[in-house]
Amino acid sequence: MNYKDIWVVLVIRIMGIDFVDEPDEWMDEWMHQVNENTDYHETGEGWGVDFNGNYIFRVNPGDSPMEEPITNFAEVSDGAVHSVENVDPDEIEEYDYGFIYEGSYDSWKQLIHGEIGPIDGLMSGAFDVVGDMQLMLQYTDGASTLASAANQVDTEFPY
Repeated sequence: MNYKDIWVVLVIRIMGIDFVDEPDEWMDEWMHQVNENTDYHETGEGWGVDFNGNYIFRVNPGDSPMEEPITNFAEVSDGAVHSVENVDPDEIEEYDYGFIYEGSYDSWKQLIHGEIGPIDGLMSGAFDVVGDMQLMLQYTDGASTLASAANQVDTEFPY
């Protein structure tokens, strides 16, 4: 790596992680934030125990110029995120998940900026969930903690 390459890497990281073009890096940083957040060890305790707590998080283009959804898988249970992966939107059935949480690009942007919460987003229709909604409502504090970890990721939004 030469000095020019190092400068480019530094400039990119100073600018944050591009939510659209770097979904793997973004999810890795989100996982790090969740697992460093001692609140989730408490608020997420019991999540995914005796039921499948894994998520598919889907960002639909909505009014943005994105050409296809961003789809991520997160293995989540008992107060920790164990693994994350960006996945092909057409291949989600290959993953062992219990919930799909999805919304438009603009809704995700609001969630990550802390302008809307994950449960408020569901109630307002900004987000949809596939899975046991009653179970999600039992863990509202955990869902809020997962969202607050997203607020901590230095994120760049291209649109």
